[in-house]
Amino acid sequence: MLALRRCLVGLLVAILLVALGCYAAWYRGYAGQTSQLNSGAANKKHVPGLEEYKKLEKLLLSKDKAIQVPEQDTTGQGNSSQSFRIGHLAIHQILAQGTASQQKGRIIASKPAGTGGPNAVFESLVGMLKGRALPPLLNPVNSTSRRAANAKVVRHMCSAPMDGETDVHVNLEDVPNEKQLIHQYRDVLRMGGHYRPDDCLADEKVAIVVPFRTREMHLLFFLKYLHKFLQRQRLHYTIYVVDQNLGSPFNRAMLMNVGFVEAMQDDDFTCFVFHDVDHIPVDELLSYRCEEHPVRMAALIDKWGWSVPYPQFAGGVMMQSTKNTLTMNGFSNNYWGWGGEDDDIMQRWRLVGLQSRKPYGSHGRYATVKKNHSRSSDPNPNRMRLLREGRQRAPYDGLNTVHYHVLEKHRHPLYTRVRVVLKRIGLR
Repeated sequence: MLALRRCLVGLLVAILLVALGCYAAWYRGYAGQTSQLNSGAANKKHVPGLEEYKKLEKLLLSKDKAIQVPEQDTTGQGNSSQSFRIGHLAIHQILAQGTASQQKGRIIASKPAGTGGPNAVFESLVGMLKGRALPPLLNPVNSTSRRAANAKVVRHMCSAPMDGETDVHVNLEDVPNEKQLIHQYRDVLRMGGHYRPDDCLADEKVAIVVPFRTREMHLLFFLKYLHKFLQRQRLHYTIYVVDQNLGSPFNRAMLMNVGFVEAMQDDDFTCFVFHDVDHIPVDELLSYRCEEHPVRMAALIDKWGWSVPYPQFAGGVMMQSTKNTLTMNGFSNNYWGWGGEDDDIMQRWRLVGLQSRKPYGSHGRYATVKKNHSRSSDPNPNRMRLLREGRQRAPYDGLNTVHYHVLEKHRHPLYTRVRVVLKRIGLR
């Protein structure tokens, strides 16, 4: 009996020892795993996670938001991954747009920007120095291919290249071939003469409105050079050729109203360039992006000895925002025949408090197509009387009273042609 008791006690002790051994082994493994996790967490605490980058991306893609960055690391020279990457957001913001204002400890941004790692910072610097558009950058959420594949691509804002020669070499002797032009631009243009850069975000949509009648050869020169010119500026644009039907004197200003109305029916354009078909820009630094106030683009024209007829000349090419066009009620519909509508535009600008300007320096240079050049109609005999009455007539003579009939709206591979019959309205 005693021997049996001893045997049972020994068995219980053995079981207890085995249990203690197992517990000790488990505890050592648990402690090691906890230590490893803590170590990993310590290494990762400065690396932005997916949720953090989503928050940053949401901030970047919204306007008038403030992006907080460490005061000592606004140039991206910090030691930790977090400070470097957030610092790079600030760097890329300034390089890509040039419209951010830097304060102590923060960057207040007005436009979206992209993100990237050390190589992206270097590429951004090189791209800025060369004036080239910056490449799209991928959010550095995770180094694994699965996370990288799922990460969103944030495209930078489009910017015009500033490198190389800026003069446009224009050959106005050899008439372009329409089929060759269509073939040349078939891979970059959408139907209707619509172009949008696919590697960057354009900050506005530009409509080029061309008052037109019976100048097909001039139109070929215009399309040959202007498409290339606008694409070099990384613009999102569409060209509208507003073609007045025969039977009445040419009305340039009314055609500009028609072009504005028809373009706004197609898309939410933010900028309009009203462009004579025989004017070709010859300086790539001449920006076709709208400003707060109108711009009288054609400041130096070859047919006037690289000058203009008078200082306040607003003819040839004029650019203004959609908002300003609506504010001034567009243009007068009563200038039938040549002359007077440009001066009427100047009156309307002053009437609503808009101050127009010419391009800076010598950028507003235009060559004109002189082949078979003739005025579209005879001078307007009533232009001086219309100018005297222009200020009183402006509230009811413009976009709100334009009257026309569309014969055809055709989306050509190189442009959108709107063929119209203009209808007169009686003067009050």
